[in-house]
Amino acid sequence: MIIAPIFKSQNVNPKIATSIFAKAGDEECQQLTKAYVKLLEELSYIMKNPQLHEFYQMSKIDIAAALEKDGLPGSAKERLRESRRKLEFLLEPLIIIDWQSVESGLVEILKSHDFTTDSSAEDFTKEFDFLEQKVPEEERRHINFTKVVVRAIMKYSTQRKITLSDHIRVDTGGYLGEGDNWKLRIQGSGEDLALADCDILLKKYLDGKHPQLDALFIIAEEFQTYDNNKGKHNSTSITVVIKGTNSAVINDTFVALFETSVLEAQVFIQWKDHQHTKSLPNFPIIESATV
Repeated sequence: MIIAPIFKSQNVNPKIATSIFAKAGDEECQQLTKAYVKLLEELSYIMKNPQLHEFYQMSKIDIAAALEKDGLPGSAKERLRESRRKLEFLLEPLIIIDWQSVESGLVEILKSHDFTTDSSAEDFTKEFDFLEQKVPEEERRHINFTKVVVRAIMKYSTQRKITLSDHIRVDTGGYLGEGDNWKLRIQGSGEDLALADCDILLKKYLDGKHPQLDALFIIAEEFQTYDNNKGKHNSTSITVVIKGTNSAVINDTFVALFETSVLEAQVFIQWKDHQHTKSLPNFPIIESATV
């Protein structure tokens, strides 16, 4: 729709939308609903949800009235839900989620989770209640929610050990790390991986092909932060090239996710064959670690 971009300007009054499309509501046309929804769909590509929500409120567009004028069945919510962009949120109060706060909150809850007995280890009531209180059901289908869950669990499940070298010293007297030894954290004094203990939480929110594909890309991004082959450490007196990549944590992560049935093998194979996956900077490392 050619006119959609003009509504992004602050100099354009959203109310003119109803004037522009008035003709579409004539008896001969009966296309007002279609025109409104098409405009909102196009705007959703160039506006963020808060901006689009504000536009909708200010424009005084009335989908219910348009349906009635066009002689069409159904409700405004149904019509917006059926749109390509799932726009029914426009009819509800705008909800802005602090995703970073949700992620850090989930990490803290996981840290306080009692994994010492079977019954307590399998009880994720606190985690479920926290996530579902903070994030409405519709937003739990969004990739941001998947990122929150995956990143929080990976932060909880990994630990970093810096190997120090006595012969490498900066002017301030501190030591430079020769390498970061990232590994999956063992739960307590046992042998269970913290990641594997989170399988119930992961399965609940990674149920299906698409959330699992999203999760794989998110995990790959996390692996990139464990890659010590990315650059140099500069000081006032020396430059140290940080060497080595911990492929073991990559292998251990996928083994844990497969053994707990969090990830389906077919989804993983499809992900590895995806063109975007092959273009990832750390794909060669991931590929060699998961042969």
